[in-house]
Amino acid sequence: LESNLKKLEHDCKASWDYLAKISKNDTSSSMKQKINDYLNDVAQRIHQLKAIYRIAFNRLEVPSLKPMAVFKMVIEFALEYRTTRDKILQQRKRLADKRERNKTRGKIWALEQSGKEGGSEVSGSRRLAQTQMNAEQVALSFH
Repeated sequence: LESNLKKLEHDCKASWDYLAKISKNDTSSSMKQKINDYLNDVAQRIHQLKAIYRIAFNRLEVPSLKPMAVFKMVIEFALEYRTTRDKILQQRKRLADKRERNKTRGKIWALEQSGKEGGSEVSGSRRLAQTQMNAEQVALSFH
């Protein structure tokens, strides 16, 4: 990985040299600006990758560890990551379900108010709608 990063950096520097030679003969500023922006972006990404590589290499101290210890560390991290991610997703789902229940709660109350004003025919349909909503809420709470 380190040799690949060095090669990328060398190629990027060579590209800057080629751009300088091309720009001496070419007067098209729009293409020159596009290539210049692209090379700036590539150089920035290469430097970021090198920094991440240095940090990871120094933090984990991989050369001084046995391979099984490194694999165990990665497996433990992956397990912890998945567990935490699942907890967060469950919490988001619970909050979304709660928001949905709060939305329907107001509608049920509004149906009850209109049922008192409308008479007995609305009352029967209100009860049917309310039992259907309750069944949906129960089904959602088990997922």
